[in-house]
Amino acid sequence: MFLVATGVLWSLVVQADERSEPMTSQHEHSAGSVHGGPIAAAAAYLGLDERELRTRLAGGRTLGQVALEEGRSVRGLEDALLADLKWHLDADVAAGRVASDRESQILTAVKSRIDRMVECRSRHSPSASAA
Repeated sequence: MFLVATGVLWSLVVQADERSEPMTSQHEHSAGSVHGGPIAAAAAYLGLDERELRTRLAGGRTLGQVALEEGRSVRGLEDALLADLKWHLDADVAAGRVASDRESQILTAVKSRIDRMVECRSRHSPSASAA
């Protein structure tokens, strides 16, 4: 698990798909913040508020399904999530909290698995408990 030093949990989505947890964080900044974490980034891209997005995820939807329902592309959603992560990592590199080579490793790992993360269901959703 990886905790970005800024306090934003990106639980390194490499592991998120293995744990079947949604991309949420107790450490996210205020609602509506463009750089508040993955849920804020996804909600901003989708044109939803965080509460609505969380409700849909808890109801069994994946981020990918919500994107399609909102007429947005899954690829665009993935790009928005990666941009948000890179923004946080760049800030941590600039502050000396994360080494530049580590930033590259994290981004490479996340890029290789972002599609699974976007299709991951919440373990609290009705669909996940039926599986």
